[in-house]
Amino acid sequence: MVSAELEAAEAAVEADDLDGAAEILTALGGEAWSPPAAWSAADRARFLVVAGRLELANAEFDDAIEAYRDALELQEEADAPPVDRGRTWVKLAIAHADGGDEEEAEATFQRGVAILEDSRACEPSDRIQAWLDYGFVWQQNGDFARAAKAFREAVTHAEAANEGPRELGRLQTIYGMALRPLVSVVDALEEPDRATIIEEAKGAFVRAVELLQRAQVPPEELLEAVRGLAEVNARSGAHDEARAAHVLAARIAEMSGSDPAVVATLAFERGCSLQLAGDHAAARVELEHAISLADHAETPPSALARVWSSLAESLAALGFEDEAAKARVCVADLGGVDDDSVDMTDFHSETDDGGF
Repeated sequence: MVSAELEAAEAAVEADDLDGAAEILTALGGEAWSPPAAWSAADRARFLVVAGRLELANAEFDDAIEAYRDALELQEEADAPPVDRGRTWVKLAIAHADGGDEEEAEATFQRGVAILEDSRACEPSDRIQAWLDYGFVWQQNGDFARAAKAFREAVTHAEAANEGPRELGRLQTIYGMALRPLVSVVDALEEPDRATIIEEAKGAFVRAVELLQRAQVPPEELLEAVRGLAEVNARSGAHDEARAAHVLAARIAEMSGSDPAVVATLAFERGCSLQLAGDHAAARVELEHAISLADHAETPPSALARVWSSLAESLAALGFEDEAAKARVCVADLGGVDDDSVDMTDFHSETDDGGF
């Protein structure tokens, strides 16, 4: 009976049904989520791994760390399989990362991944997922360089395991997306560092597009990689290549029947790309198109303000100061933008900002 309930809690966590998992843990271990002492060490460890995930979701980092540490002790006592212990060490590392302890997170993760890599019982997918999970926590916390390093390792392991083109393409896209925010700051770097980041990002997206096209994935699975490639080309000054990628992105969006938010995002990104190319007349057309599409995308004011801000920039560059001033008034009326460096990297169709 206990195993069935623990399996239900684990399944709820996997399905991101954290409320459901919490209900099960409360029924089994009370409000404090303490596994009954009469249970086996293995069952108590499983309970605490779920509890650690829930504590982490509640931003109770110290409680999550304690739960995972206790789970590891019980796994040692129960002589748990290496894959279980390795995964728990990785979860503990993620808790340290979310709690802001970078040094402890690195040391803990290395211990976990070493277990996964040294054990013949661990599948390549276990190692790949460990690197992905570790990369995602740093990406979420805004450390894109560290995230990109982890995703690069995930790609390397996947290539060594001869994963298929669809999975490799997915991983290359994830890798490129971690590099994407770094591309927006390359102008402040020395030329060698700038070139390295741009080429690394471009290589990830080019490879992703090639692999996903070879795998003949549905259009929506290809779109993110093409958008990333368009942006990196625009940032590196390869404006013809950027234009071609934007045309392909628009064709993919049309094929997939993308919602208005995605179509508005693509128009905005094309406008920003044209700004980088110095073609403010064409940029104006795209940005105004993005604004018109946003009316159907339920775009929040903060996102729409960014589009108006970019439009004001192109209007000013074209010498239309009166219209630029009106656009800036719209920006102010919408609450302004978060910073002074509005660019494509701030906008993702997957976020809750209406596609921008």
